[in-house]
Formats: sequence, C-alpha cells, structure tokens
Amino acid sequence: MASFRVAAFAAMTSLACLPSVAQASTCWYPEEARAAQIRGLQTMLMVGTLQCRHRSRASEHLYTDFILNQRRFLDHNSAILKARFVRENGWRDAQGAYDRFATSLANRYSEQLDASFFCETVHRYARLAARASREQLMDLADAVAVPPMIGQCRAPA
Repeated sequence: MASFRVAAFAAMTSLACLPSVAQASTCWYPEEARAAQIRGLQTMLMVGTLQCRHRSRASEHLYTDFILNQRRFLDHNSAILKARFVRENGWRDAQGAYDRFATSLANRYSEQLDASFFCETVHRYARLAARASREQLMDLADAVAVPPMIGQCRAPA
C-alpha cells in the first residue's frame, strides 16, 4: 500500500496542470462528482494510450488490463453519470449531454499531448490503475481530475 501511494504521488506531481472535469453543469451530487473523476481518469488513460502507443506498446496492454480488471466499477460509475444526465437533461437529451461531456474530457486531455511528460505519465498511471483497488483508483482519479463543483441539487420529484 505504501509503495502504491509513493508511485501515485510521483505520477501526481507531473499532472499538476491537467484539466478539470467539466464544470458547466448546474448540479452535481457528491457521488456523481466522484464518478466524473473516475471517468476523467479513464479518459486520460484512453486518450494517452491511443496517442502515445508509438512510444510504448506496453501502455496498450496496461490500459486493456485496466478496463478488464475495473470493468464492473467503471460500468457502475458510468451508470451514475448517465443517471445524472437524465436528471439534468431529461430522457430525450441525456445521451447527447453525456456524449458531449465525454467528448469534452477527451478533447481536454488531447490538448495535453504536447506536454513532454504526458506519455510517460500515462504509462505510469496505466500501470497503477491496472492493479489498483477501488480506493487506490479513487486516489488516482483525485490526482487526475478536479471534481465538478458540487451544487445544491433540487430534491427529486
């Protein structure tokens, strides 16, 4: 556990200027904000793996391991996010809003590709995420994405 925290801290220090999760929405419950951070981590790893594969084929294997090992947790977080977009946008517009959110994250991480440290950092994170417990994965997500502002959400009708 201690070695994981040291490795995570080393990776975090090189990510100080990475983008925050989308802030434009009006209301985020804490669980939704946490799910958005997990999605931010997943998106950063996806974008980085695709864009940096010329430097390290190992990152592709690590990303695949991450997706396979964390599938249930990632699906659970995705369901939380989708429910949030249904609540905020209604059934008809929820999928489009979710897709815009996910695309916005990918675009923001793509903007980091010019940073010389990005590919190395993605590889480190993929290695950590592939073997992480849920708590460790949330620690990594904290390092990668600032959560959306948690607003005063209206009570469900």
